[in-house]
Amino acid sequence: MVVFGVLEWLPGNAAQVILGETATPESLAAMEEKLGLNQPALSRYAAWVGGLLQGQSGISISYDTPTAVLMMERMHVTLPLAIMAMSITILVALCLGLYAASKQNSAGDVGKECIYFTISCNCLMHFLCCSHRYRTFINDYFIVCQNIS
Repeated sequence: MVVFGVLEWLPGNAAQVILGETATPESLAAMEEKLGLNQPALSRYAAWVGGLLQGQSGISISYDTPTAVLMMERMHVTLPLAIMAMSITILVALCLGLYAASKQNSAGDVGKECIYFTISCNCLMHFLCCSHRYRTFINDYFIVCQNIS
């Protein structure tokens, strides 16, 4: 719901991304009609959620394939990576938590927390600055998923 709302708030839409900057108003209107972007945001969201509840995740514009098929094709790589990343994260967090508990309120503990906070803020800023790469994929996924009803 948050992602959908943010995408609605951003300037432009998927039709503009697909057709590019040189699109005529007529072709833009036709593409918006095809994608269902001329409908109110709330009705598009309701149609998308309704489709998900029926097991329909939509059709990818890029691949002209159901998105469920695309996600399942990539799951054999994604799932092991996610499990390994979570395992490493838990192991590191446990070790750092035990260290922080043993050195509670010491200068090293406070300094370490400041460093972790700074690194976290830098990672967040890097993601936000680079997220323009992912906006086209997110637009493609959510706009097409809304168009399934």
